[in-house]
Amino acid sequence: EEETYVRANAREARQAIVLSTGYDDSSSDSVIASTVSILEPLSPGIRTVAESLNVEHALLFKAAKNASIVHTFQISSNLLVQEAQDPGVNELTYAITSNKVEGTLVSTRVDNAPPGALSYSDAAKSLLDHDVNLVGVLRDDEEVHVRFGDLNMLDGDRLLYVSTDRHDWPTIRSFLPQ
Repeated sequence: EEETYVRANAREARQAIVLSTGYDDSSSDSVIASTVSILEPLSPGIRTVAESLNVEHALLFKAAKNASIVHTFQISSNLLVQEAQDPGVNELTYAITSNKVEGTLVSTRVDNAPPGALSYSDAAKSLLDHDVNLVGVLRDDEEVHVRFGDLNMLDGDRLLYVSTDRHDWPTIRSFLPQ
């Protein structure tokens, strides 16, 4: 209802988290997708993180312009299998996503990448000197890279790293080879 969005001050919101209506509700993903589609015109530029229960419902969210879709059951299923194969993965995942340890999983967008070709292998080595553990790169909001090889830094990439601090791009940039 419109009153719900008014109470939430949706027109002024910069971010929204939209949770499922219930894990036993088969229409939950449809409700979530429609909520995301209502929020975007109300607050252009809003960044939405939406929970989806079924990865097969990804099509429902295709029209979303600035939304991250978290497939809750897929992530938990993957983690269960990973923990069965590699004990300790669950505890580390919990720790770096919950602030349980000094250090958490964070991201920073590359803006004005260093001139020339800077490989992520070289960047990762330099960042470690500052207790920034680069674990992945998100390119074009969909390509995830965890092996850096000859992958070079580009504007718009998103660095995913474990650190005690959330660093802005100028700070990260200052940690890189000049």
